[in-house]
Amino acid sequence: MIYGIQPVREALRSKDGRVQKLLFSEGRGGTPLKEILAMAGQQGIPVQRQVRADLDLLTRTRSHQGVAALIARRHLWELEDLVREVREKHPISVLLLLDSVVDPRNLGALLRSAEAFGVQGVISTIWRSAPLSSVVAKTAAGALEHLRISQVTNLYEAIRYLKEQGFWVIGAEAGAATTCDSWDFSPPTALVLGGEGKGLRPRVRNSCDVLLSIPLSGQLSSLNVAVAAGILFYEIWRQHNGQKKY
Repeated sequence: MIYGIQPVREALRSKDGRVQKLLFSEGRGGTPLKEILAMAGQQGIPVQRQVRADLDLLTRTRSHQGVAALIARRHLWELEDLVREVREKHPISVLLLLDSVVDPRNLGALLRSAEAFGVQGVISTIWRSAPLSSVVAKTAAGALEHLRISQVTNLYEAIRYLKEQGFWVIGAEAGAATTCDSWDFSPPTALVLGGEGKGLRPRVRNSCDVLLSIPLSGQLSSLNVAVAAGILFYEIWRQHNGQKKY
């Protein structure tokens, strides 16, 4: 189940047939909900009214904004298929690799930023990773419906495969000597972000071609992983689009 105006609307916009039923709270109105109901009607998706309290129980939250959807299990890409698809369609390829990101809201925020800045695929581990839950979907604000996602059992082996396919594997680490604004992101890039607190695991860190940091001028030496990701994505986007630095 997913909930919230934006996640449900994007699931319907994708038209991939995953939405099986739409649930909405009695008494809710407004243009966004009317748009969602119209989209569901056009696609022949069953619509069911719910008392607000029942929708709270079904979604296990009160922040559902009066709408939820039952959806089929997400299609996850095999790593080889994802890389082939990305390389064929995007000569300047950018992938995101996640090493032990376990907070669902951090994961959702990461996915939202990745989609916004045109990252073409996301690779995470099956273990030591937050599942693609309704909380992730809500925080990602619809980004889940537009990203290619692969889950692997061994991130180290995935990195080795990406190197064989011509990707530069770049790890993000606070305090690294090389800063992101001094690096050339023009080759195919696989950006690796570590989990909350511990960052990159040693074996993953050692397998990266280079470690990059974000230049900071305050008293704190590190950033939340989702915030750091947004900054790094912007730097990659800036370089790819020929934008000048501020």
